[in-house]
Parts: sequence; structure tokens; C-alpha cells
Amino acid sequence: MDEIIEFHEQIETLIEEKRLKELKSLLAEANAIDVAEALNGLSEKDLLLAFRLLDKDMAADAFVSMEHDEQETLIHGFTDKELHAVVEDLSVDDAVNIIGEMPANVVARILRSTDRETRKFINELLLYPEDSAGSMMTPEYVSLHPDMTVEEAFDKIRRVGLD
Repeated sequence: MDEIIEFHEQIETLIEEKRLKELKSLLAEANAIDVAEALNGLSEKDLLLAFRLLDKDMAADAFVSMEHDEQETLIHGFTDKELHAVVEDLSVDDAVNIIGEMPANVVARILRSTDRETRKFINELLLYPEDSAGSMMTPEYVSLHPDMTVEEAFDKIRRVGLD
């Protein structure tokens, strides 16, 4: 935990001293969970600044790991384009988990930033009672048959699987 506190303080110092290139490098070298924890407690302005320095994949991974309050702060500060970029990289079940904790106006904004198919999956998962199997499952899967060869299975995964 001391490492996270030190990381947080480094981030604050680099922002204060406007050494953004160094900050970007520091954030890029860390893992997403550490970044999420270290960004907790930054002012709204500093949180947005630091978050905008993250590359696309790191941003989505860090966002999922952040505290609810920081997520909401970021969503309020994001442009529509930034919100779309982050939400686009979330898995549907991560998006549902985040939406479940947000006020209605934030939920509406998140849903507006998703494509039709993603919005459909999110709405389907939101219909399930909390803590039910349906609410914990993901619609993002690839079905394989037991009689498939490994090569056939990999071909299907590459063809229809996400990422």
C-alpha cells in the first residue's frame, strides 16, 4: 500500500510541476490496477488530466478498476468522444457493473455512447435480478463443439471471438 501512496504522490508532483511527458511514461509503465488506485483522491482536474494521458487500452482497464466516485467524476468530465472511446473498450459485463452504480443521467449518457448491439446486450443483462446467474454471466462467448479439433476450435475463435 505504501507503494500506491508513493505512486499517487509522484503523480501529483509531476502534474504540479507540469512534467506531463514524464507522467505519461510513468503511467504507461505501471499496471492498470495500480494506476486506478493511484489516481484515487486526485482533484477532478488532475484526475482528468492524468486519465487523458493513458493509452486507450490502459484507460479502459484502469477505468474498470477505479472507485465508483472516480468513475463518475471522469464520466462527468469526459467529452462524448472520450466517453465513447472508454465504453467501447469495456466488456459488456463491466459496462453493466459500472452502470448499475451510476445515477440515471449518467447511465443515459453511457448508453448513448454505445452502439446499438452493445446497448441491447447491456439492457438484457440489466433485466436480471442483482446477484442472479444471469446478471453475472456475459453474452460474449464462443460456443465450441466437443468433436472439433483444436485447429477448428482456434479457427472459430479467431473468426467470431472478440479481441
